[in-house]
Amino acid sequence: MSKPVAVYRLLVACGAWAWVGFIVLAAVRAIFPPVQAFFDDPALLSAGHLSLVAVLALFLLLVLVGWVAALLHVVTNPAVRSPLQRAIIIAFLLFVNVAAPFIYYFAYLAWAPKTANAAAAV
Repeated sequence: MSKPVAVYRLLVACGAWAWVGFIVLAAVRAIFPPVQAFFDDPALLSAGHLSLVAVLALFLLLVLVGWVAALLHVVTNPAVRSPLQRAIIIAFLLFVNVAAPFIYYFAYLAWAPKTANAAAAV
């Protein structure tokens, strides 16, 4: 596996796991009223408000980097040999937009072997 492909794979994984963390945080916030009260503090510069803004900013950054990395991984991955296959995957990733790291990682990358000569699973 070439160095850029390995880096893109790692960045897609970061974006995918950011989605998992966001879903867990949303569930915890919905289930536990003290956590919801902490994040929904009406004061603008409260610890809860600032931490919510920081978590959402980090999530957005990780997901956008993961989205771009997913697109670059498809373009540079030698396992994707057919131009039609590559175009279909890129069109799908553009369609699902910011959910692309989550879908691409857990549907393909997490199961694909890391060797350079592995055939594509899609």
